[in-house]
Amino acid sequence: MDVRSPIRFGAFEVDFASGELRKHGVRVRLQEQPFQVLVALLDRPREVVSREDLQKRLWPSDVVVDFDRGLNKAINRLREVLEDDAGNPRLIETLPQRGYRFLAEVQNTPQPAPSRIASIAVLPLENLSDNPSDEYFSDGMTDELIGEIARIGSLRVISRTSIMQYKKGIRKSLPVIARELNVDAILEGTVSHSHQKVRITAQLIRAHDDRHLWSERYERPVADILALQSEVARAIARPVNPEAYDAFLKGTFFLHQGIRGTGRSIEFFEQAIELDPLLAGAHVGLAEALCFSGIFGLRPSAETYPEARLAALKALQLDDSNAGAHNVLADVKQGYDWDLAGAESEFKRALELNPSHLLTRLRPVSPISYVSRAMVFFRARRYDEAIQASRQALDLDPSNVNGLWWQGVSYAGKRDFPNSVTALTKALSMADGPLFRGYLGFVFGQAGERAKALGILKELARLSGERFVSPVDFAVVHAGLGDADSTFLWLEKAVQARETRIELASMYFDSFRSDPRYVDLIRRLGLPLPAPAEGT
Repeated sequence: MDVRSPIRFGAFEVDFASGELRKHGVRVRLQEQPFQVLVALLDRPREVVSREDLQKRLWPSDVVVDFDRGLNKAINRLREVLEDDAGNPRLIETLPQRGYRFLAEVQNTPQPAPSRIASIAVLPLENLSDNPSDEYFSDGMTDELIGEIARIGSLRVISRTSIMQYKKGIRKSLPVIARELNVDAILEGTVSHSHQKVRITAQLIRAHDDRHLWSERYERPVADILALQSEVARAIARPVNPEAYDAFLKGTFFLHQGIRGTGRSIEFFEQAIELDPLLAGAHVGLAEALCFSGIFGLRPSAETYPEARLAALKALQLDDSNAGAHNVLADVKQGYDWDLAGAESEFKRALELNPSHLLTRLRPVSPISYVSRAMVFFRARRYDEAIQASRQALDLDPSNVNGLWWQGVSYAGKRDFPNSVTALTKALSMADGPLFRGYLGFVFGQAGERAKALGILKELARLSGERFVSPVDFAVVHAGLGDADSTFLWLEKAVQARETRIELASMYFDSFRSDPRYVDLIRRLGLPLPAPAEGT
């Protein structure tokens, strides 16, 4: 895409970004080759542009055409549109046997400061396929683009029901449509497809002045259709606030790295919000990262979860249909409020709004998906399946620390302590901190290596003088050692601090399931009471 400012000459204006010629602000239809001839002349106003230069620019050396005929046709069409006379030229002068020269004075058109785009309507894509029955495909592409763009988070996207009234037959100007739909921008375009390829043209137009913000053409194999939809959505997001969106993407990248990237993700989401406070997706990302920070024991849950709740509520103020914000509220209700019914309600609302939201209903093939499966299998005490899911996550991303986490504790569940120690030690080497030390201490205690477990307790005590260490980490090690009194002492501290990981760590206290203090703890967390332990 050409990012130069538009150039004006007389009543005409050339917009390089959209590839359009306008007269008095109204678009003039001009084919690609005449337009490129005009651009070549405007690049060197009042200079001779040789026919050879035009040939190189318009027709690559490996393309066989009747160059003279093609160029003459393009020049004639250009003169027709510009209302120029070859015998008495005002704009385009012919120099026989040499080339052409643009005569008029040209001026750069100052670009106005971009106005805030908070809402968009995706008009029904026009079906350009040879077969009229392919209308279903263009309608389907329209629906999918609406869904993809809605995931940006910073945009309110008009529903399909509202935009389908503008499908064929109803010709209104885009500013009029924008006023009727109450949106800041309009996306319009065309789609065609064969058995092998899909072609899309799309342009984003600011409503109040009918100015093109972005346009692009795409051609991809049919197999890449999902990636194409995502690519178009990302391209549309950039004009909203490129720097903020770039920071948002970086925050998302680090968020998906798990414990290793959580701190960096918070930094980038905060940067995105500072650049664009109305970017709902950044508020959601920040909320998710804050929840992760509590889960991973990087900061006290009593700090991170209230902050996450506020960020999610702010996102809903900006976009009340944001599925990610409801997903975060579900996490807060489950992990901090210990309100499982409320969490279920929020999860259901998130799924209603966006059934494909990554953290609500995970993609079938992704490291995050496999890690989440491993966690579920572990909590169901289906350790072999948990190990397999962890292995699949690590196959896709060998540096996935969370995959090592669930693999390590699942091996411990099978009492395969050597493999458990190997996985958790590797995780600790990649993300040093109390979390993996606590689990490693638990495994050492379970394996009968008491001295190593006590050594980890000392290390956790030392670390607590330098940084936050969750009471859950101490409780887990004591549980591995079989010390019930110390375990429940630290668990009570965790309850008082509302540490979210106490709920995640409840599986490590199986040996105390017959202890009344354990039953009381489960009730206070709002969890279902476990079945009686074997032998009781």
